[in-house]
Amino acid sequence: MIVPGVRKATGFVTGHWTLDRELSESVALITFDSRENAEAFAVNVRANTANQAAVGIDLLSIRVVEVSASA
Repeated sequence: MIVPGVRKATGFVTGHWTLDRELSESVALITFDSRENAEAFAVNVRANTANQAAVGIDLLSIRVVEVSASA
């Protein structure tokens, strides 16, 4: 449900979702083609906390950062 929705976000490039089963925590790293599109996505995610909670997701934080290297 989440991945197809994120894929449709304007400027989406890649997404990686991780799961730490011991802590029951996930981290998602999603890249966009511009900072503006990343910021817009973050605004939408922050505004959607009620729907997230309804499906059991507790958003701890969301940050927009610059990719400085990849391999």
